[in-house]
Amino acid sequence: MTDSKHHRTDTRPGVSRRSFAQAGAGVAGVGLLGSLLAACTKVSTPSDNKDSGNSDSKTLNVLSSSYGNVIPWTTQGYASQKYWANQFNVNLTQLDPGGDPGKQLSQIQDAAAKKWDLVVLNGIIQGNLSTAAQKFIDAGTPVISYLSDVALETKPVDGLLTTIEADHYQMGFDMTTKLCNALKGKGKGKIIETQGIAGGSNVIDRHRGFADAVKAFPDIEVFASDYGNFTTDKSQALWQSYVTKYPVIDGAFCQNEDMAFGAFNALKAANRQDKTLLTGVDGTVRGCQAVLNGQLFATVRHAASQIYAWPVIVGAMHVRKLVGEIPSKVIVNSPIVDKTNADSVIFLQGANVDLL
Repeated sequence: MTDSKHHRTDTRPGVSRRSFAQAGAGVAGVGLLGSLLAACTKVSTPSDNKDSGNSDSKTLNVLSSSYGNVIPWTTQGYASQKYWANQFNVNLTQLDPGGDPGKQLSQIQDAAAKKWDLVVLNGIIQGNLSTAAQKFIDAGTPVISYLSDVALETKPVDGLLTTIEADHYQMGFDMTTKLCNALKGKGKGKIIETQGIAGGSNVIDRHRGFADAVKAFPDIEVFASDYGNFTTDKSQALWQSYVTKYPVIDGAFCQNEDMAFGAFNALKAANRQDKTLLTGVDGTVRGCQAVLNGQLFATVRHAASQIYAWPVIVGAMHVRKLVGEIPSKVIVNSPIVDKTNADSVIFLQGANVDLL
């Protein structure tokens, strides 16, 4: 399946997509990340000063905003972002809007009164932070968007340094294709999609991938596609209604694991947890363990450690003039996780590893 929006070759000089996409994946990734770390950090001497003109040693003040700790996956991302900020001599301020787009915008507007060396933004709703991002850029502050597109396609932010995100379309397409192939082999085909928060480009693109994948399976019937807001409670309420309404549900694509667990809870309460193949996104330790114990059929590793850390790392390299031109999008790999590789994905999220 080819999608021109998500599959294009960027031939501009500087750091390639391939370089960043490989970081954190295997021995080569560890070597690359080590090289970047060595380039961006400097052993201090008594004569060093945080505010000296030496761009390698100066502590950078960086502002970051995302969903907040209302979503466990984001909590993992925030922790990893903070960890790597410390490695790269970055003083990081993380805003927590609690998943509220209005509060997020208000927090960003308040923070604009201060001077920042770099701003990294994940807009909860696409376009909601476009004007704020543009003001930072116009004032001379580099801005990186991450996780999802900060700007609307019809109204881009002029001068945005880059967007660092997974290929959400491919994520939805690949996971749904795997699910449908498994159901096809069992002669089953009644499925449900549970989406995240309406309005985010990541949610929109995962749904497009889901919808396009289903087209290749004419025997698959989609019963429902509703918004679970990326939370277990909301998804569980939806799925309680599904369990009452539909005597048979063969499979589901949930746009994150928290919602997949909500679905599992509803199914278990009806003693139907073994009747539905549940899939998710995030590939957290809990999610991978659920794959291994059979609660989930499969998931996708949406690497919070990379999605959240790379904007800080790449931005610090840019501010310190250690990298050339950066592609307009830096794509983070998102492998499918099943019983064959779940153990390795768990290992790579370890506190002393933090590479995937």
